[in-house]
Amino acid sequence: MFWLPLVLIVFGAIGVLRSRAIRKEEAGMREFWDREEQANSIRKQDISQLEYITIPLSELPMNESNDTKITQYQDTIRSLSEQKILNLTGISNTELKLQYGPANLEFLSLADGRFTTLARTLASWGCALYDEGNIEDARKVLEFGISCKSDVSAIYFTLAKIYKETGTGSIIRLMECAESLNSLSKNAIINGLQEIGES
Repeated sequence: MFWLPLVLIVFGAIGVLRSRAIRKEEAGMREFWDREEQANSIRKQDISQLEYITIPLSELPMNESNDTKITQYQDTIRSLSEQKILNLTGISNTELKLQYGPANLEFLSLADGRFTTLARTLASWGCALYDEGNIEDARKVLEFGISCKSDVSAIYFTLAKIYKETGTGSIIRLMECAESLNSLSKNAIINGLQEIGES
């Protein structure tokens, strides 16, 4: 029965670790709800001076196309150009309420949702132009995506290919732009750009 004390020690250690984990989780939940309560009490703030994204239609390749997908992308961009757009990637609803008040949350969520649509549309549009060999127009679309601080990896990777194939632009600059992102995909984008640069 020499192993019995050892078993008791192991189970005791497991119990202690489990209790610590439970206390940590409970503390985290209390902190979350405390912040939520604080956030819900914030008065409505002025959001007129936020960095709204302006879509420069005159600088983008809004040319007639036989490709229906490209036409759809252009139509989406035109529609978005008439709406308020904000890049709020990586900012939680609680943080938005703490900063701008809960009364602004619905508007901010809609503006951020439009940014998601913008980023995905620019990626699809730029890649479609690249695939059909329209490199210069693809570059314009994708570089606008970069200027908006999009975290869609296809924008970075396709633009990096263009820079490498044409000998223009800088993959290092793209990596610096990716480094500034407030996004979980930041490291994956940087690693992908390194691979393209080294290939």
